[in-house]
Amino acid sequence: MIKGVSAKSPKLFARESTGLTKSIGAFDVLSFTLLASGPMVLIPLGVLTLPSVYEGANVPFILGLALVLLLPLAYNTTALSSTIPRAGGDYVFGSRIVHPIWGVIPSFMILFSFVTGIGSLVIVTLQAFVGPAIITSYPQFLNATLSFLYLYPIRLFAISLALLIFIFGLAILSTKAWFWFIKIVSLFALFTTLLLFAYLLTTPSSEIASRFTLQNTTGLTFSGVLEKAQASGWTPQHTSSPLVTAGAMIFVFFFLAAPISAYFSSEIKSVAKSMSIGVIGGTLFSWFIATAGFFLFLNAQY
Repeated sequence: MIKGVSAKSPKLFARESTGLTKSIGAFDVLSFTLLASGPMVLIPLGVLTLPSVYEGANVPFILGLALVLLLPLAYNTTALSSTIPRAGGDYVFGSRIVHPIWGVIPSFMILFSFVTGIGSLVIVTLQAFVGPAIITSYPQFLNATLSFLYLYPIRLFAISLALLIFIFGLAILSTKAWFWFIKIVSLFALFTTLLLFAYLLTTPSSEIASRFTLQNTTGLTFSGVLEKAQASGWTPQHTSSPLVTAGAMIFVFFFLAAPISAYFSSEIKSVAKSMSIGVIGGTLFSWFIATAGFFLFLNAQY
């Protein structure tokens, strides 16, 4: 050891940029992971789209196998990000190991996907979910709903833009306020999820089908789609294959594999424990919501 120099334990790197929160709790990470994974979106897609795109796939088996792989993925991502100073994700590795330009590419892609992705989701949510819900539940607002969400694109654009400005503006103004917003949204999502489960447990399948038909603007019905498919030679009996199972697994992972919050753990002080609890707990909770919703929907249908 050099004389006059004392040995010190290495200090974990922490960014000191203005506006960044220096510590977050497990519930913050769990909320972020839960919302990023989108298990609620996987429920209707898993019931209506997954069996038709990957015919013959055993969805319960896929969901069970997914959990075996999701938890190690969440733990591994959290452990690496909490151990390596400033793991950060692709942009840090690319800029420091390959070239600074390489680090700019994923950063731009993430920003572009966030802006366009959230913008697209806002429009889809307004037109595919909010609009039909208002029209069927509150028919007295039919004209107003048509005017703001369907007939005049400029009005739909204005509403979407206002929501985008709020979401990104809040994140820019205050990280802590944004995390509180995420908490509130996640609690609201949990409450509505429980309402959906209660609805599926207590509602006859005939009523669920009739409500889907009522909100459908194509004129097709459940029985009508089945009749047309069988008339064209389609059969409900299909055998699965490793390729079908693998494709369905990727479909499920697209929604449930969301440990992205762990990438930022090494940029915030003292979050290794919070990240482990939040990411793994959020992943497990997301899987439970998607799986429970899938089986409850099947129970209501059959």
